[in-house]
Amino acid sequence: MKTKKNILFTFLFSLLIFNLSFAERYPMEMEYGFIQGCTENKAEMEDYCICALKEIEKRYTAGEFVNLYNRNPQEFKKRLVKEILPACIDKLKM
Repeated sequence: MKTKKNILFTFLFSLLIFNLSFAERYPMEMEYGFIQGCTENKAEMEDYCICALKEIEKRYTAGEFVNLYNRNPQEFKKRLVKEILPACIDKLKM
C-alpha cells in the first residue's frame, strides 16, 4: 500500500512541476497583436519578439497585462523593457 502512495505522490508532484514549467498562453489574438506591434514588420525582430512574448506570459496573466497596460501604457512599456530585454537580448539581430 505504501508503494501505491509513493507512486501516486510522485505522479502528482511530477504533474505539478510540469504545469508550473509552462506559462499560460494568452489568447491567440492578443499574441498576434503583440508580435505584430513588436516586430513592426521587421523580420530581424521576430526571434526577439517571440522571446519577449514568452517572458511576458511567464510573468503576467493576460488580465494583469491588459490592466497594467491600460493604467499607464508608457510606464508599462518601460517596465517590460527593463524586465524582458535582459532575457531576450541575445535574440536581437543588429
